[in-house]
Amino acid sequence: SNATLLQHPIGGAPLALFTDASSIHIGSCLQQQVDGEWFPLAFFSKKLSSQQAQWPAYYRELLAVYESVQHFRHVLEAQHVTIFTDHKPLLYAFVQRREKLPPAQLNQLSFISQFTTDIKYIKGEDNVVADAMSRVDAIALEQDFEALATSQETDQELADLIKQGSSLQLTKIIIPGTNTSVTCDVSTGKPRPYLTPPFRKAAFNKLHNLSHPGARATT
Repeated sequence: SNATLLQHPIGGAPLALFTDASSIHIGSCLQQQVDGEWFPLAFFSKKLSSQQAQWPAYYRELLAVYESVQHFRHVLEAQHVTIFTDHKPLLYAFVQRREKLPPAQLNQLSFISQFTTDIKYIKGEDNVVADAMSRVDAIALEQDFEALATSQETDQELADLIKQGSSLQLTKIIIPGTNTSVTCDVSTGKPRPYLTPPFRKAAFNKLHNLSHPGARATT
C-alpha cells in the first residue's frame, strides 16, 4: 500500500531517507529539506523475523534501506533521494565486489539502485528518529490516535493550556488516512501531537525499555 504522508513534499525540495536497524527492528524516516532544515514526511518500522535478527549488522542495515525504499517507492519515483545511514560499510555498497554478496543482498542492491545510489554517513547520535523507529513495533496508528483523541477530550491539563494560553500553538489536526483529529502543537512548524500523561509514559517506555544492544541514550 502507499505510504501515508504527514505532509506533501514540496516540489524541488531535497528528499532524504534516514534508515537504521537494531537486532529486533528496522526503521526509517522520510524527510525533506526546506530552508536548510529537515522536516519529516513519513515514518516506517518493521519487526525482523527470527532469521533476519541473526543476520550480520551489514545485512540488517541493508535490509532497512531496501524495505524503506520499497515502502516509499511511490514517493521516490522520479525524485533524487539521498540515503543517510550510521553504518559506514553501507557507503561502499555500490562499489564493492558483488561476488562477495549472497543473491538476496544483490537483489536488494539492484532494487535500491533503481531509485538511488547516493548513500551518505550520518553520526549515530544525529540519526535519532530512524533509530527510534528501528526500536519500536509497527504501531496501529489509527487506533493509537483514536485513543489519544479520546484521552485529550478529558485531560484537564490540556484544557487549562487551551484556556489560559501558553507558548504552545495548539490546534486540532486530522490525521492523514483517518477520520480522527488530535490536538497538536504547531509552534515549531511541525505538528506534534499533545500527549496526555498515559501516552507520555507509553512513549517513554517504547523508546527506553526495548532491547537494543549498544543503544545510544535518548533525551
